[in-house]
Amino acid sequence: MEPSQTLIVEPKTSIEESTLKSKRYNVALIILSCIGFSLMCIAFFFHQKLTSLDGWFGKYYLHNETEVWELIAIVWSICFSYYYLINFNLFKTNDYYNNNPKKLTTDIKRSTAILIFLVIICVGIPGISIYCLIYLKDSWSHLLWAAALSIVFYFLDFYLSYKHASETERKEYRIIHWLANVPVVFTYIIFFSWISFQDNCPSGWEQFASGIVATQFIIINIIFIVTQFGVITRIYRQDN
Repeated sequence: MEPSQTLIVEPKTSIEESTLKSKRYNVALIILSCIGFSLMCIAFFFHQKLTSLDGWFGKYYLHNETEVWELIAIVWSICFSYYYLINFNLFKTNDYYNNNPKKLTTDIKRSTAILIFLVIICVGIPGISIYCLIYLKDSWSHLLWAAALSIVFYFLDFYLSYKHASETERKEYRIIHWLANVPVVFTYIIFFSWISFQDNCPSGWEQFASGIVATQFIIINIIFIVTQFGVITRIYRQDN
C-alpha cells in the first residue's frame, strides 16, 4: 500500500490576494475611468451647451466653464459610491466566525447599516450640491456641500484604511487618505478661512472656487483609480 498523501493548502499570500482582488474589481475601475473620460470630453467639447440659454439646461444654464468642470467632477464622484458599495468588506476570516458565530450576525447588521448610510451620503450630498449649482445659483451653498462630500470621503477612506478585511486594501486606502484626502481638506480649510475674512469678496472668486472644487475632485478620483489598480503599491514594492 502506498502511504496516504495529505493535501496541504497554503494560505494566500498578499500577492495572490491582490491578484484575486484585481480580477474582481478591475472591470468596475475601467468603467469608472471611461465615465470620467466621457465627462471630461463633454466639458472640453460641449461646454457651450451647458453655459448658454439655448443649451441643454435652458434657463438653468451654468455661468462659466469652471462651473461645468465642477459639475462633471461631482457627477463623476457620485459614480464612485458604486465602487465603495462592491468593495466594502469589514468581515473577518471564516475561522474567526466559526469560533464566534454570534459575531457574524453582528457584523452583517453593522455592515448593512454602514452601507445604507454610505449610499445615502455619497449620493445625497453631491446631489444637493448639484441642485444648488444648477437651480439655486447660490455661490456659497454648492461649495459648502462639495466640501462636505470631500470630508465624507476623508473619513470613509480613513475608516477603511483600518477596518477593511483585506490587508492590501487597507494599505491602498491609507495611501488614498494621505495622498488625496488630507491635502484636499487642508485646502478647503485654508480657502474658507481666507474668504471668511474678506469684507468684500474679490471679483471672480466664484470661478476660482469652482475651479478648486473641480480640480480637487478630478485629482482625487484619478489617484483613487490608480491606487486601486495597485500601481502605487507595486512601485513601493520595487523601491523596497
